[in-house]
Amino acid sequence: MNRLVVLKDVAYAAKKGGGTIAGANELNVLASGALAFLNDRGELLVVTPEGVDPVANPAFIASALVADSKSFTLAVGRSAGVQVINTIPRQEIEAVTYKGYKAPVAMVVTVGGITAGKALVFAENEEAVVKVYDTSFTSRYNIQDMNVSTMKRIGETNEAVVDRLVAKLNKEDSFVIAAKVGGGTANMGITLTPKDARTTITAAISGTFEFGNIETTTAQIYGDGVGEDILLIEKDFSVEEGNGNYIDYGGDYYKRSFDTDPNANYDVINMIWEGRHSSPTRTHNVMRNRVMIAAIDGAVNQAGTAVLFYLKSLIGKAFDSVAGAEPAADDGTATDGVAGN
Repeated sequence: MNRLVVLKDVAYAAKKGGGTIAGANELNVLASGALAFLNDRGELLVVTPEGVDPVANPAFIASALVADSKSFTLAVGRSAGVQVINTIPRQEIEAVTYKGYKAPVAMVVTVGGITAGKALVFAENEEAVVKVYDTSFTSRYNIQDMNVSTMKRIGETNEAVVDRLVAKLNKEDSFVIAAKVGGGTANMGITLTPKDARTTITAAISGTFEFGNIETTTAQIYGDGVGEDILLIEKDFSVEEGNGNYIDYGGDYYKRSFDTDPNANYDVINMIWEGRHSSPTRTHNVMRNRVMIAAIDGAVNQAGTAVLFYLKSLIGKAFDSVAGAEPAADDGTATDGVAGN
């Protein structure tokens, strides 16, 4: 099982129309993008208010509601309905990881340069050729490439040749942005930057440029938590809705609108555990379960770091001999786990 829940900058367990939901009986009015944790009796687990130091205050005010629960439920409001993930085993969570948003940086490849040892070499009546290749590892589309060239005319300036090449490299369907560096009578080069920061490129030159310099002048940084990437994950993690995602479907294919804002940035929490199936004679593992929680980076409410602390407290108490103790006798009443019951 793979599930992604997308949060918004709203209050924890916020209720449509204002206030906070009381429990599982009000999940249908959970506000869009609002997160709620419930124990196995459907009671809302109250967390430390936003802005309060979680170190100096217990993450769960009503910790007694947790002590008798072997599992918990995670719910989040969506623009269309509510996503509910129940029976998450408190004592069997293998990992809870957190990855804050990291801005992507597009790589820059420079052909030539502004120093004498790197500058492009020009010869009249010879062709200048620049080739650019998309070297990204992908199966989504055919590898993109461009091959542009021009002749250096007699009496024409070197800068005019570079300007013409840059214009051809920047044609409407180009996957790179080309720019001239240097100019006039100075040494010159061409910078090549992919329009999509996630794309990697390489370049080759020939003709009068054949022995020119090519180097990566800005290293690529592949971002984390980019809205467009989170949206793709939300689509991929919606197979329970009949979305096979074997190809890139258009928006009209999907039954509901997705909640990820492609223009937003997200901090992401991953929670992983083994799913089990019980038969009359044995219990065996059947799948790896993963829940991803995408919180708006920089949010005032439901910040990723706060949600992470809530999760760690909820899960960590299950391994604590006091806060997470399970009663030896279970009579099935609401007071299970209370001393003397």
